[in-house]
Amino acid sequence: MTCVLLSIDPGAKSGACVLVPLNHSLAFHRIIRTAEQRRSCIEDAQRISCIHNFPLVACGEAWGVGGKWTPKQMIGLGSQWGRWEEALELAGVERVMRMQVHEWRGAIFGRGKRRKREAWKRMAVAWASARYGVTMTDDEAEAVCMGHAALDSAALKKLLKGVTR
Repeated sequence: MTCVLLSIDPGAKSGACVLVPLNHSLAFHRIIRTAEQRRSCIEDAQRISCIHNFPLVACGEAWGVGGKWTPKQMIGLGSQWGRWEEALELAGVERVMRMQVHEWRGAIFGRGKRRKREAWKRMAVAWASARYGVTMTDDEAEAVCMGHAALDSAALKKLLKGVTR
């Protein structure tokens, strides 16, 4: 079973993209800053899901304890994800998964490498831009990378088990 995937890198300036089943094609990538933009992004993802006749799954980046996050940063990221969760719920998106940063980075770039945040962001932009031949921000690129990792994940296969549409 496959799906249309809305990948979300939440933050005050969220990166979002939609990947469709045909060779993980990129339907769109955007920067989202407002509730209206979140709503519009989700509606567009739902429309693409209907066009392709595949279920829609939303995947949001998750974070764990560790690294250089301050409590204020963790609270801010959590509140931004909460806004996305609410918008997804209001839109009726039932299939939602989360993916840890280290999971998607490991799947795309390989495991065991420690780099500074800026280096990871540059790598994401280079990977996503090379894959699609378009210019995008680091937030959009990280959403694209996470989406690719999610499409190939066991967690997604488990979420879609038994789904017919």
